[in-house]
Amino acid sequence: MRKGIFRQQQQQQHGKYPEGAINHDDLAEAKERSAGMMTFVAAKPDFGVDVMIRGSVAVQGTAVMIEERLSELTKHMSFSLVSSYGLLSDLRTQMDLLARKVATIGTTFATALNQASTSNSNVTATFHPVLLSLTRLQTLQVDELPPILAEIEKLVKLSIKLELQDSFKTLQSTVQLMVGAVVQLTAAVIDNPVSIDVSIVNMVARVASMLRANTVPLNYTIASTGENIRAADAFLGRLSRSVQTTTTTVGNDFTSFMDDVEQLQDTTLQALGCTKQEISGLGASVEPLVAILCAGSGPCDIRTTVTKILQLQSDDQDEVALTVREQFSKLTPYKTILTSVASVTFSRAYELGLYLADVTAMKGPYGLYCLNKYASVVEQLLPRIRDGLIVCYRQEHTRLRTLRTSLLNMYATFVYDFEDLFDQLQLGTAESGNFSFLTAMNGLYTQLVEQMKKKLELMKSFLVAETTSSARRLLLCGTEASLAVANDRAQLWSEIGECRQKGPSYNVPMMEV
Repeated sequence: MRKGIFRQQQQQQHGKYPEGAINHDDLAEAKERSAGMMTFVAAKPDFGVDVMIRGSVAVQGTAVMIEERLSELTKHMSFSLVSSYGLLSDLRTQMDLLARKVATIGTTFATALNQASTSNSNVTATFHPVLLSLTRLQTLQVDELPPILAEIEKLVKLSIKLELQDSFKTLQSTVQLMVGAVVQLTAAVIDNPVSIDVSIVNMVARVASMLRANTVPLNYTIASTGENIRAADAFLGRLSRSVQTTTTTVGNDFTSFMDDVEQLQDTTLQALGCTKQEISGLGASVEPLVAILCAGSGPCDIRTTVTKILQLQSDDQDEVALTVREQFSKLTPYKTILTSVASVTFSRAYELGLYLADVTAMKGPYGLYCLNKYASVVEQLLPRIRDGLIVCYRQEHTRLRTLRTSLLNMYATFVYDFEDLFDQLQLGTAESGNFSFLTAMNGLYTQLVEQMKKKLELMKSFLVAETTSSARRLLLCGTEASLAVANDRAQLWSEIGECRQKGPSYNVPMMEV
């Protein structure tokens, strides 16, 4: 301005401008000065003041980060469960409810603080939403969170509740600091809107940053709990499917075993039928010889005895065949028994899985570690039962096949005995009129009848004894497999509990040895 006046004076002295004429240089300078004043008036409003306040940008940036951090809380529980375990479902529900309540009110505060940092409204419209949301954050921890924490404690004892309480305690103190800082800023705006103490704005920014930092433990607790729930749920889903599949497979394995037994029965009956036909053929060959021997007028008991032998072979062989069918069919009901035993054992193994899921969901310091360590060990209990039963089925099938061989070998001796007597009859036809010879031959055939009766009874008794033993061994095998798993289950239960309390150790799980 002084430069312009000096220039005007010079110009007047030299007569360049007449007095009262427009000085264009002064006009340009006035325009520049006017433009500067307009820039000051149009400055970005902060906290309801029509001037730019230093530090407001930091407050706004921190508010945005608080909103981002709190909005993450609801994402940690946004997943579906595959298992039907109520504890995991209920825990997820309560944690999701807690996360949504905190996130809703917290993001409301962050949004209000963000808007206040650029507000051009009056003091009430600028700061009332901020203070209202802070008040709601305070009452949230007093009125709404305790019932949720109580439900969480019912589900998983104290561990998660204590973590949450510690996080909320820290947040509560920070919220109180934030209330004080906002109140001071409000008072400063009311007292002297033209000159706001920068230290007050910086204090709001610092407390906001502290609030954002103090949401980290809460975020971690909710995120890690969600991770534990998902891991436990996935484990139980696998275990449940394995229980269903293995239960069905155990039944199918027994059906396959009985198919083999039925095939064994059919081949046994077929072999007995062939032997019966062979003896019948020998009987037909004997008949002409008996006719020659009994050609005389005297009594001929040998004919009656030979008839008894043939009848005995027919009737008693049918009895043996019937016994084979009856005894083999008595194994069929053991499918239900063994499947039931396996099912009960599977249920107990699943209970162990639930306990491991509980340990994981409780989120102790080693919950997820224990799950990773023992999940596969628990899952291995199921195929162990099935494998044990399969071994039993194979062993019993081998024993029954040996039984069939023994029966057929015993029955073959009838043919050998009959063939020997047939040879003697051929030689004896030359003595057809010799009464003493016929008497001796009849005596031999009578002894053969008694021997055959004893052999047939022995065969039936042997058959009953062996098949009964097979049934008992099958039942014993299922019981032993169940007891073995029960013992392992008890030991694993103890190890999981110890793992939960003490964490990593150098002890290798027993199933991995």
